[in-house]
Amino acid sequence: LKDGDEVSIVPAVAGG
Repeated sequence: LKDGDEVSIVPAVAGG
């Protein structure tokens, strides 16, 4: 998962 991946299963930073 990448930084700010808010559509991911577990948002890394949610909003990067």
